[in-house]
Amino acid sequence: MSIMDDKDRDPKAAVILEAALQTFFQYGVKRATMDDIARAAGMSRPALYLVYKNKTDIFRACVRAMLDDLGRKLATIVAQPGSAEDRIVAVTRAGIVDPHAFVGASQHAEELFASKSDVAADLFRDWMALIESVIATILRQEAGMKRLDLDAAGTSAEEIAALITDGAEGLKLRPATVPEMARRLEVFIRMMIRPLAIKPA
Repeated sequence: MSIMDDKDRDPKAAVILEAALQTFFQYGVKRATMDDIARAAGMSRPALYLVYKNKTDIFRACVRAMLDDLGRKLATIVAQPGSAEDRIVAVTRAGIVDPHAFVGASQHAEELFASKSDVAADLFRDWMALIESVIATILRQEAGMKRLDLDAAGTSAEEIAALITDGAEGLKLRPATVPEMARRLEVFIRMMIRPLAIKPA
């Protein structure tokens, strides 16, 4: 994951956020200082304060940047051909499994996961809401093309999407390797979506 990928982001801000991510991963959010971030970004501390007011502001900006990046990735998945199952698996891999693996690779993973609730809970709600919205969009697309029968489930695309994200959140709480979590999530998605498939006449 790289915050530098967004061509529309201010170059100075992108450098700072990339440096901040590396610093948070190296020291943890609590131990990292504005001096550490400024040094990693190759700038003075006063120059850093001209762009971001404090460490919390930088952490939230990092999450927003990653959320923007996720939005672009998910839009690409929605536009791709493929079954509902395959595309929803791809959505959860990009939006849940890969970020979990990315953060989990840090020796300060536990603190970084906790920080999302401490200082960026609203942004992580937006993160999960985006994933749910994209899954619901794919389900409605497939239903519109008569490849899925949502009425057979007696529920809506939005509720199915919420159940998938709820299931993913539950799986993250179980002790497992990232590949195990990814496999279980894929099995869960296929078990939910496959019965809704309309067989060709």
